[in-house]
Amino acid sequence: MFGIHNHVEVTVCKDADDAIAKGFVYRPPFKPLKITKLVVVQDGTEGHHPTVDFLCEDQDGNPYAFAITGNLLLMLGGVVSKGMLDPLT
Repeated sequence: MFGIHNHVEVTVCKDADDAIAKGFVYRPPFKPLKITKLVVVQDGTEGHHPTVDFLCEDQDGNPYAFAITGNLLLMLGGVVSKGMLDPLT
């Protein structure tokens, strides 16, 4: 199903090799994206909750966009601030 989700699995990996060993695809060729603008949309979801929209482009100038909810951003911030990114914690 495509759309806004109420949950998402977060996996912490030590490095790219660990991510590959866990089955995530981190293999070239990569197309790096440059974030050109962040847009905070106060009523970004159907439930009128905020989103942070990332406007990006690749090295060829092709535009990309993705959005995350404010709640997801807060949750990720909590993971980082509590040191939970250390896989040994």
